[in-house]
Amino acid sequence: PKPIAYSATGELFVFLFFGLIAVAGSNYLQWAPLSPAVLLSGCAIGALASAVLLVNNYRDLETDEKAGKLTLIHYLGRNRSRRLYTLFLLSPFVLPLALVDFGPGPWLVLAALPFALLLCYRFNNIAPGAGCNRILNNTARLQLIYGLLLVCGLIL
Repeated sequence: PKPIAYSATGELFVFLFFGLIAVAGSNYLQWAPLSPAVLLSGCAIGALASAVLLVNNYRDLETDEKAGKLTLIHYLGRNRSRRLYTLFLLSPFVLPLALVDFGPGPWLVLAALPFALLLCYRFNNIAPGAGCNRILNNTARLQLIYGLLLVCGLIL
């Protein structure tokens, strides 16, 4: 009766469905039972996907509130939302520490870390509104780059 977009649970559902379930489900269907490495990889991808939604909701806070869409940003406020974005963007870069059994390949994701740091800096220093469009686009681009580097690293 009430869409997820109108609640504070959007980032959670994106994390679960675009991260954990997508990665773990794909792995399960194609390869084998779940492993901690698969679940952690899903968490990394889910965190980046959640960051995309968070930027979108951050940008649209005022219009969303007028429409009755009380997203997570509404409850956290802009300052805490910026901290959460930073957490979403940087937490996936600890994944290689958990994947040491796979050799040095997963460390390849660290090539995207400077881009993530730049996005964190820009997001924390930009005025809300249309200026967030570029950050939104680049956050989605970071998720793609990270995913490709992770896959390449795991293949290595």
